[in-house]
Formats: sequence, structure tokens, C-alpha cells
Amino acid sequence: MNKAIILLLIFLGNSIYSQNIQDDNILEQISEKYNSYDNINFIFDLKYENVTQNINTTKVCSLSIKKNKYILETEDQIITNDAENQWIYLKEINEVQIMKNDTSNNMIRPDQLFNIYKKGFKQSNLKTSDKIMIIDVFPNKSSAFIKIQLHINKEKKQLYKVIVIDKEGGKLSYIISSFETNKNDKNFIFDKKQYPGVEIIDLR
Repeated sequence: MNKAIILLLIFLGNSIYSQNIQDDNILEQISEKYNSYDNINFIFDLKYENVTQNINTTKVCSLSIKKNKYILETEDQIITNDAENQWIYLKEINEVQIMKNDTSNNMIRPDQLFNIYKKGFKQSNLKTSDKIMIIDVFPNKSSAFIKIQLHINKEKKQLYKVIVIDKEGGKLSYIISSFETNKNDKNFIFDKKQYPGVEIIDLR
């Protein structure tokens, strides 16, 4: 499932080019809407399926974003990023790794989640109805995945599902179940006081 988190961060760290999307530039509208919020908090189910490897797992995750800061929490770890430093807390062994934030690493940019109208993919296929839009996009360079499918509620201008197809025949589904904005403004710095006895590994 760690691979699933990495693929999520790859997706979050890239943008989607909407050259062929004509439905009122909905991707740009979504981006403008979400970027107007002071902070965003949502919960999603992370599902990974691979028939050939007989894998079918689901985890509940949460992501909080404020501008270029974020906290991503899964059942196994918590990634905290204040735009200068990043803390990766491993729950099972009570250990935190600290490193400098690397803005050149596209895999670790959840703050760009909703900037999905910019360059990054070479082709898109559009399926639309009155309420739902499904967009298939493909990376323009060799990548860990071969396709990303975005499911959008047109009326709310809200992304509610992302499906990533990887090169190994796996399918990652990110299904948003809870979405809040401008609430619970968090401190995007790891607080070691909340984790008594935590082992700190400073890699800065």
C-alpha cells in the first residue's frame, strides 16, 4: 500500500492539461474554486486492486491542505509538510524522519492537488452527462502509471473520485467521502510531545 501512497503523491504533484476539454473549462473552474479556500480537509478511501496478484485492499486516509502546506495521514504513517521541512511519522515503530522539503520532487506536492488544468499530460478523453464528467488523461512521459481517470460532479464543480491505472495492472481508487473547507486550521509542524518516546531521525 506504500506504493499506492507514492502514486497518489505523483498524481498530486503533477498537473493536468485541459486543451481538449470544452465543457466551460470546468477543470479551470475547479482549480480556481479550491485555490480560493484558506484550507481544505477531506477524508478518502484508498483502494488498490490487482487481479493477477490477487490483491484487493482498502484504507481510510485523510489530507489537510493550506496553501503549500499539508498533512497526509494513513493507517501506517503521517506525512507533515510546512513548505520548509517534512516529517514522516511511522506509527508502528514510533519513529519520525525529518528532511528538507524538496519542491523539485514532483511526487511530494499535495498542495497542487487542484491545479489540474496545467501542463503534464498529452491526451484526454471526455465522457459527460448532465451531472457527471469523467476525464481520462495520460502522462506525456514514461511514468509509474499509464492513465488517470478523474470523476467530477459538474453541478458542485467538485472532484469526488480519482482512479489510477499502473503499469503492473493495478488500479488505485481514491474515493472522497468527506470534504470541508476553511475549518480546523491546523499547525503543519510535527509535535513530538504528542508521541512520547518517539525516535527522531534528522536527515536535514
